[in-house]
Amino acid sequence: MGSYLHGEKTARWYQCLVQAACWHLPQWRDCRLTVLPYLSSCKVKLTTPCTRTFSTEMRLGVQLDDSGTFLSIE
Repeated sequence: MGSYLHGEKTARWYQCLVQAACWHLPQWRDCRLTVLPYLSSCKVKLTTPCTRTFSTEMRLGVQLDDSGTFLSIE
């Protein structure tokens, strides 16, 4: 059986990792971190005390062979 990437499990793992890391960053202690649920990518929103909002999304995918082509997980 070939290797595979389970999109939902990988997204949840990343979301938990980001949440855990934020507790160790002093500059983020006054910020509010929201991990947005999504099955095929990881979306994170950070809100500062002065209500500025920053959002990021990491799309999950696997590389096809040794090429520069990636297959996105939808």
